[in-house]
Amino acid sequence: MKRGIIIILIAFLPIFPRLLMGGESSDKSPSSSSGTYNSFEININSAVDSGYSIPPVNNPQEIIFEFLELNRKLLGVEIPRQSFVFEGTGSGLVGTKTVWFAQVHHKFRIHDTGLWAEYTQEGELSKLGCKYYYDIDMSTDYSIDSTKAVEIAIKDVGSIPYSTTVRVTCPARPAIYPSLQVHKNDQDKLYLVWPVTLLLDKISIRSAGMSVDRILELGSRGTYFIDGGLDYRYDYFIDAMNGNVLRRDGPTPLRKTSPIPR
Repeated sequence: MKRGIIIILIAFLPIFPRLLMGGESSDKSPSSSSGTYNSFEININSAVDSGYSIPPVNNPQEIIFEFLELNRKLLGVEIPRQSFVFEGTGSGLVGTKTVWFAQVHHKFRIHDTGLWAEYTQEGELSKLGCKYYYDIDMSTDYSIDSTKAVEIAIKDVGSIPYSTTVRVTCPARPAIYPSLQVHKNDQDKLYLVWPVTLLLDKISIRSAGMSVDRILELGSRGTYFIDGGLDYRYDYFIDAMNGNVLRRDGPTPLRKTSPIPR
């Protein structure tokens, strides 16, 4: 999935108390975007010797769909071509290759789930693994767009110190996240979430040995001179239905080791 990058230059001088808190996570109460599901796992170590119907040699993507369709009653995967989307391929063990698919629900990707399969250089399927979600009951209508999700995350961070470049990473569409990834004490639910990452590149005025005006002047020309400053990373899970902050990880300090050109 392609991810959009937004760079915002913010010049503030207020105190930033949260930077001293460390890299803890904070959880909020469940939101109205949550849904329920059931799941099971598929692990096939030898497709040929396991009693499954094997499709003829074909391209890797088509083999997987045909295999799931031929063995629908045994595997329980309904409408495979609507349940999975191709993610990529790679090299496996000697003489094999691997293909990955992500599971989707109403075209929304279910984060960190999906299907992988191993096939020979001749195109024969050999192994397959999957955690499959089914009986999903949740709405995929959302009222919070990516811009609003970023605004919510920045507002939650609070005051930003000194002159700071805020690098924002947010996908083009929200994704469905299993509950254990957004709530520590919430089981067997799914959430429609905007994952937002904020990377705050702090400019240390004292270390740089320059005035605020001089730093802002250099920043306007696109170059900062940083000596021993810190980056701080925040990871947010924003509910796409009502904008609740489901989870926040950070601030996590990331120490710079050298000046970084902008």
